[in-house]
Amino acid sequence: MNSKVPTLLLYRKGSTQLVHWGMDARRRIMKPGSGDLLLLYNFRLYLDEYLQEEVLPSNLQIVDVITDYLHSFHQHACAEICTNTLGVSYDQSQFRYFLTVPTTWNDRAKAIMREASIRAGLVKRGDHPDRLILVSETQAAVSYCQRKLTLAHGQRFMICDAGGSTVDLTVFEIDKQKNGRRLYKELASNSCGSGSLNLRMRNYIKRRFYHFINISEKAMMDIMDEFVDLLKPGFDGSEDQYLVLPESMSCENLTDEDFKAIGTKDYNLTLPVNELKEQVFDPVVDPVLQLITEQLAQSPDCLDAIFLIGSLSKSIYLYRRAEEMFSNRVGMIKVPPRSELAYSRGATYFGLDQL
Repeated sequence: MNSKVPTLLLYRKGSTQLVHWGMDARRRIMKPGSGDLLLLYNFRLYLDEYLQEEVLPSNLQIVDVITDYLHSFHQHACAEICTNTLGVSYDQSQFRYFLTVPTTWNDRAKAIMREASIRAGLVKRGDHPDRLILVSETQAAVSYCQRKLTLAHGQRFMICDAGGSTVDLTVFEIDKQKNGRRLYKELASNSCGSGSLNLRMRNYIKRRFYHFINISEKAMMDIMDEFVDLLKPGFDGSEDQYLVLPESMSCENLTDEDFKAIGTKDYNLTLPVNELKEQVFDPVVDPVLQLITEQLAQSPDCLDAIFLIGSLSKSIYLYRRAEEMFSNRVGMIKVPPRSELAYSRGATYFGLDQL
């Protein structure tokens, strides 16, 4: 399986019946004749306390939407397990599940996730609660860093979880026991809302074309793919960026004057570095850096390390600005290897430690 499945669900407008999920949802929405379809993405964010007043379209309920996704994902995962275990048979009723959830989620959000997991068939309502454990993303990240990095007794480090719509910071101290086991004592924590970098980019592109054309969902997905895969991780804040307009853009009615006004030449859209910083990156990165500053001010002793994880951890721009601001105040600033898997593998390590 791919390390990350797109958080996408496809419904017919006005209906609660699921049509496709994941990559299949994406492939279908990009085909002709998709005008009656509704694509949902990043819907887990609706459980975040900063967004709980938001309403889903087509009278969809968040618990039902998450149930649909978990049910589809679970069926796919079980099929993959059966296919790739060389004939070994597993009793699904013996499975234990460790689902990561944002550290800032309140009890209501966690209760909805547990209810959706039951409705999706992961566990039964009468099962022991330990069959389904909700692991905070911070705890999963600690378990991941514990396996991937060498840390000594007494060292203090910060995990900066920057992703989704929130930033979570937690400071830990390593306490090595006589039996050789290492405990991670939580010394302090803090969090704030940061907003989604991807959402800011979508809105920025819409503003650039607002007076000229309406960008279709298919075209926007093509644009966002290029942004997520290339521009977002590679942007360092030093120079303009360029984005090739996809063929799915309806630009045939645009004049040369229109292209010039938009900032496009030969179907290459210029993204001025100052606009990217001010309208896309800084509104998300600045709260991260501010929160780190506040946390460092509360820490009486110097930290040995800051570990960046979450969807923003691959951002060169975030890393460079963190280096500029904090390199003289901490031992090192580091992005753990395969940090995009910190949650999923960290939750697995956490589960194994419970055996």
